[in-house]
Amino acid sequence: DRVRAHRPAGFVVAPEGRGFVQAGDEAMVRSKDDQFILQPEQTERLLEILSRLRPLPENFPDIDADLPPLDDVDLSEMETAAES
Repeated sequence: DRVRAHRPAGFVVAPEGRGFVQAGDEAMVRSKDDQFILQPEQTERLLEILSRLRPLPENFPDIDADLPPLDDVDLSEMETAAES
């Protein structure tokens, strides 16, 4: 397809031609000789990244062991005050 580039405010804007729908919102733009090349940015999916992570150690520290016990909160007092 042939497209016409627009140049608003110093930028070059060229619509994608029919059949050139790319996945994602980002692309790399470069020029080579007299060609204008638009390449979709390759993004990894979360599951691909997670699949390469090493497992956490089984002895994960108890980070709240030294904290005092949680307070018992009575929400019924708050409801009564809100109704007044």
